[in-house]
Amino acid sequence: MFELTKSAERKELLLHNLFMFDVSKEIETISEIISDIFSEKALKISPLIGKGSVNQIFIVETASSKLVVRMNESNSLDEYKKEIWASEKTKEKGIYTPEILKIGVFDEKAYSIQEFVEGSEGRDALIDKKFIWKKLGEYASLTHAIKVAGFGLGFGDLTQGNAEKSWLKYLDYNIESLDENDELLKLDILTKSQSEKIKGIFENLRLRKFEFGLNHGDLSLKNTIVDKFGIVHLIDWGSAEASAL
Repeated sequence: MFELTKSAERKELLLHNLFMFDVSKEIETISEIISDIFSEKALKISPLIGKGSVNQIFIVETASSKLVVRMNESNSLDEYKKEIWASEKTKEKGIYTPEILKIGVFDEKAYSIQEFVEGSEGRDALIDKKFIWKKLGEYASLTHAIKVAGFGLGFGDLTQGNAEKSWLKYLDYNIESLDENDELLKLDILTKSQSEKIKGIFENLRLRKFEFGLNHGDLSLKNTIVDKFGIVHLIDWGSAEASAL
């Protein structure tokens, strides 16, 4: 048993060291960003291994604060703009979500700096998970009440455009795609009767009137932090969209 434990520890240490090597440039970049923006030295920069499916995530400690820094390629700046817009709007509604302090691009890397919330991820929290899900339901209702200009996943879709026009264009695209030349029919993914049924659903949707609002897009336990007071904080607005509700 001892040898197995030692082997597992060595494997974990090896993976950690490999990861640290891979992000050494990012750690150096973060150190420069913190110094430039906050005029402070980053005393400790720790990567969160296995937590970010899209972004690289780091915990940064300075003499006066603890921060979360998320990084990705420079074309992710639009997504970070969307996140800061969504978080600001939802905080106005009384939703607990970390404040995003600064976004930008540095050395061809987009970054987002936000406050650190001390607590446990929802999946690991000791409180009843039903309580967290109930709170997520309340947050969803408040979020959906936030008006958006357009329809879609981009930052611009939240702040500009014509939501109803874009929605109808989306429906028409799907209706027109469900014809006898549909690749899904050729690949036997759909039968003709299934295709016709789905097409009918889209056509019926075209006759209905919808409201449009903000949708978080990924409400789940992993996107919550429960602090020591039992307050549920909603995180990660990367999948947020202007949606028909």
